[in-house]
Amino acid sequence: MHSWLLLLAVLVPGSMGGAEASRSTIEQDYDKIYALNMADTGTDNELKGRQIGGYYDAHLARFQEDAALAGHSDAEVDLLFQSAFLAGLYTHDEKYLDDMRRDVAEFERRGRTPEKVLKDFYHSIVAQRRFDEATRFQQAHPDAKLSALPIVHDDLPKDFRGPTGLYLVDSENDRSFHRRALPLTTSSAQVVVISHPKCHFSRDAVADIERSDTLLPIFQAHSIWITPQDGNIDVASLAAWNQAHRIPPTAVSYRESEWPMFHNWATPTFYFFKDGKLVREVSGWPPNGNEEALKAALREVGLLD
Repeated sequence: MHSWLLLLAVLVPGSMGGAEASRSTIEQDYDKIYALNMADTGTDNELKGRQIGGYYDAHLARFQEDAALAGHSDAEVDLLFQSAFLAGLYTHDEKYLDDMRRDVAEFERRGRTPEKVLKDFYHSIVAQRRFDEATRFQQAHPDAKLSALPIVHDDLPKDFRGPTGLYLVDSENDRSFHRRALPLTTSSAQVVVISHPKCHFSRDAVADIERSDTLLPIFQAHSIWITPQDGNIDVASLAAWNQAHRIPPTAVSYRESEWPMFHNWATPTFYFFKDGKLVREVSGWPPNGNEEALKAALREVGLLD
């Protein structure tokens, strides 16, 4: 079982060798951040976010002041950026995006911004759903070959407060995202599935569901499919996925915070609701499948006899 989001978080440690005392404080603190990132917390990304964000706030945020940045080496600015990137990746807190923005500005002042920094910053802007800023950044850095975003339309009802998703419209004359409401029904049962087209566990789960005469019609009629709050949105992959499958189209989750009842965003995870209340969670797709667990949960919420 994987969370697709976390595949972006594997970074190379900042250690340059030599005695611990000869290494800068920033290098040593980054190594602590890296160790927290690599620690096994299962599917509890909230715990990892608290750990990484807490350590960053206590030890590294002070180095991000504009006056201090100019005195750091290129390698140290890079490690500060990577640390803020990891904190933002797990917490989705915009204060880390602000620190990344300072680091990028410092690199650009020096006239040498690493390509990985440009890409990770761009994906972080997208993950924060700051689409106008992301488009401006992409257009200002053509050499970085950042994937342009489709136009995003807001289709939400006036004053709507609740979970939302970005649905891709892909036709000959229009490729755009539409932000739509994903309200949980309060009068019947429903399944919300966290998945990702590039997660092979998600692909295995969908293949098994579509082969099942029992499961497929239930999921066609009663399920919502969303990805985690990811900044690396592969539009072509999402379009191909939605065209190829008989389940409802997968939307890109707008913000994970819109689903406060979800603490596990590993893919795939199935959340079963009855009358608007969360009843059961089924996570993962082992080699022999997880169909019996799905059927048991469907019976519990009244979607299967």
